[in-house]
Amino acid sequence: MLVNIFLICGASLAVVHTFEDKPISQWLADNGYSTLVSLLKQAGLYDTLNGPGGRSVTLFAPTNDAFQSVSPSLPELSLPGSLEVYKKILRNHVVNGVFPTNTLHNGEVFTALGGRTLHVSINSSGVLVTPSGSITTGKLTETDIQAINGLIHVVDHVLIPQGLKRSAPAK
Repeated sequence: MLVNIFLICGASLAVVHTFEDKPISQWLADNGYSTLVSLLKQAGLYDTLNGPGGRSVTLFAPTNDAFQSVSPSLPELSLPGSLEVYKKILRNHVVNGVFPTNTLHNGEVFTALGGRTLHVSINSSGVLVTPSGSITTGKLTETDIQAINGLIHVVDHVLIPQGLKRSAPAK
C-alpha cells in the first residue's frame, strides 16, 4: 500500500512522506536506483537493506546520476581492491535508526555503518548531509520514504568520506 502526505518544512523543503510495504532494497530496485542496487549486491551489502526484521536504518540513497557524476574518480569494479573502496562508500550512506526530516537539527551528527560521521546542515537551500571533513555534500531531494525496515532519503551526490582512496590499491 502506498500513501503520500505532503508537508512543508522550515527550510523550504517539500517533504514527501511515503509509506511502503516493502524493504528498502526492494523500493530501490522498483524505483530506478539500478546503480546503487548493483553496487550493494556486488559489495555484499544488499541483504543489510533487504530484511523486514532486525534493525531499522536510515539510508541516504544516491541517484544513478549521482553515481554517474563521480564514476570517473572511482575505480573500475574489475580492479583488485576496488570492491573495498565501494563498500566503504556505501557504508557511509547507512545510519542505524530511523531519522525523519522533521526530527533533524542543524549541526546534528550521525555515525554511519562504516564508522564515519555525517553532519547535517539545514539552510535556505534545504537539508544537506556531509561526511566528516569531506567537500562532498548531498542535498536531500526526496525524503521520508518509510519502508518496512527503515527510512530512505534520496541525495543528489555520493557521500565520499575524507581520506578515502578513490583508486584501487595496486596488487
